[in-house]
Amino acid sequence: MWVENIIREIQRQVGGGRRTVNVAAGGAALTAEVRQADSLAGALDSLTVVLPGVPPALDEAGRTLASSVTYLLEPLAVLEIGTDRVLLRSRPPRTRDRSAEYYELWLRAAGESTAVDLRRYRTQRHQSGREVLPMTFTWEQVLHLLNDLETIFL
Repeated sequence: MWVENIIREIQRQVGGGRRTVNVAAGGAALTAEVRQADSLAGALDSLTVVLPGVPPALDEAGRTLASSVTYLLEPLAVLEIGTDRVLLRSRPPRTRDRSAEYYELWLRAAGESTAVDLRRYRTQRHQSGREVLPMTFTWEQVLHLLNDLETIFL
């Protein structure tokens, strides 16, 4: 139920140009940096969801999430595991000419909650740094992601 409430509130708040959307429901909180959106889809620079509780094995939760999230442009795989965080990235990344584009998803345990942060980047071969790319999602894809997070973390 909280997932549907969050999607409804995002759709209510979006429209037009850049904005930050903050929504809380059912103990979860979502922050989206929106470049552009309409009633069907949005171009997001970032999507952060804070969920109550921390799974007993964050690394296992990361592997489960990687196998569940099959609706992005590239599949995700666990890249790095720390004591209180797990990094997932597109594997393989999308390559174009001299660049690579990929999703980066961090799971971070913070006290009594888990933060999930999703972004998309582009790197250029032989150049340092990376550029934030918008992630274009239909609201149905966001709903699917939030349902996956609910299944794994709540």
